Amino acid sequence: MSLINTPVPTFDLLQSMHQLPPTEGVYFVTGELPASLPVKPRPGDSIIHPDMLYIGATRNMQVRVERHLTDDSRASSFRMTLGAVLRENLGLVVRRHLGKPSFDFGPTEDRLTDWLVENTSFRFWPTAEPFAVERALIAHASGALNIKGRMDREAVGILMQLRRQAIATDQDYDRLLKASRQF
Repeated sequence: MSLINTPVPTFDLLQSMHQLPPTEGVYFVTGELPASLPVKPRPGDSIIHPDMLYIGATRNMQVRVERHLTDDSRASSFRMTLGAVLRENLGLVVRRHLGKPSFDFGPTEDRLTDWLVENTSFRFWPTAEPFAVERALIAHASGALNIKGRMDREAVGILMQLRRQAIATDQDYDRLLKASRQF
């Protein structure tokens, strides 16, 4: 059975979060691509859905969706990247974590959550091998915000640059780093 020819149910992220199966599978976040997104799908990238934002895999769909909506971007690479893309549009404030490559949007995380709820849909395809399926799909049909496993290295570079630019806006990081070295 091919995923491309299989109907994949759509779930509203907020309303049906608790109706999602607590099973493993591949998920797809779809929605209108932000106009500020400098990475556009290449022809053929949209074989699953024309507005593919992200492809992911999980052992428990309920838990994974909740992590995407927890108001803590550290729990979601998708959320960190989307926030970096939408940072200026939503007025997000970046908080970098000392000694870690992750960041969140502090008291402005709720703006990102609201944007996700209002602008995206969630599709789920149960499969016994979610991570193998995810790797194969990303290699051939990345979502616009996928980084890991993506074959389009130029797009990965652009997305990583957006993350670095977001981190560079954290004015308190240098002060916190200096303070942490004093102990």
